Amino acid sequence: MVPPDGPPEPSPRIGRGAAVAATILSGWLYSRCFPTASVQPLAWVALVPFLVVVGASSRSRAAGLGWLVMLVLAYGVNDWFPRAVSTYYLQPAIVGVGFFLGVTTFTAAPATILIALRYRRAAAAASPWLPLTAAAAWVGGELLRTRVLGDPWVLFGYSQVGIDPVVQVADLAGVYGVSFVLVTVNVAIAETLRAAASGRQRPTRAAAGLGIAAVVVVVALGYGALRLRALDRETLETSRTVAVVQANLDLGSQWQQSFYGRNLDRYLRLTVDQLARGDADLVVWPESANTFFLDDEPAYRRAIASVLRPSGAQLVTGGPSIDAGHPPVYWNSAFLVAPVGDVVGRYDKRWLLP
Repeated sequence: MVPPDGPPEPSPRIGRGAAVAATILSGWLYSRCFPTASVQPLAWVALVPFLVVVGASSRSRAAGLGWLVMLVLAYGVNDWFPRAVSTYYLQPAIVGVGFFLGVTTFTAAPATILIALRYRRAAAAASPWLPLTAAAAWVGGELLRTRVLGDPWVLFGYSQVGIDPVVQVADLAGVYGVSFVLVTVNVAIAETLRAAASGRQRPTRAAAGLGIAAVVVVVALGYGALRLRALDRETLETSRTVAVVQANLDLGSQWQQSFYGRNLDRYLRLTVDQLARGDADLVVWPESANTFFLDDEPAYRRAIASVLRPSGAQLVTGGPSIDAGHPPVYWNSAFLVAPVGDVVGRYDKRWLLP
């Protein structure tokens, strides 16, 4: 049966240069949603140029554009990456660039390539449900990146951190739920533009797609508003002071036996200096601050307590932990330490970067 709007018509051809330019624009807009630019509203339209050109591309071009958009957005957010690699390993700048290209190509780009190919195929049918199916494909790509390829950096939903009604849906579906909402809107806008530009006779389907996206946004915002209203207002409005301490230490030394526990003195001194400027409710040390097994070192915990106790602050710090067994199991963990030096909470990292 032919739909009332008529059969799908071919999309107008888009030149290679225009397709590349639109993809670069999308990657750049995506990166601007994150710190330090943090123009968060851009997330609602950032993917539109990329989606428009992918929907009118050949299979090979769509795959290339999927690789390119990830390359641009990854560099836009992590432009420090090539410099950090070359500086840390004392190598020429080209080594850092090559490492960045390799990491991006093999741990992040496969997801966007698959998404581009899936979107290109689905866009030809011009279904009003495309915003939902494409958003599901995008979330599937993010899950692939995170759970299989080990690259959870700059997932789309993270761009909305701090926008309370939007991000509240994360308590149901994690960051992927926020990504789903954002991509639904981007796809609906892209399909409307593609339909208008090509003059195809399917305005009803484009309008239906926009309507579906609007429903998704209203439901997400409504859920967020209701959840926030249900929380204790006094709890939400109570402020806490957090002190973040970062020492400039060689990460390469943390696994050498001769450096066991050596970083602790540096962090304790920095924490004393920080707390002297004003009390804090919580002190945060980095993921790799501890070069020792905190659970097994009561003397080190007493040293930490001597710094925390006067202010009553708790400490979140990272380091290795071990579960006894045959063989023993080692973890990269985060610890919550009470002012008296007791470890009152521990989280073991489940998904490690390559």
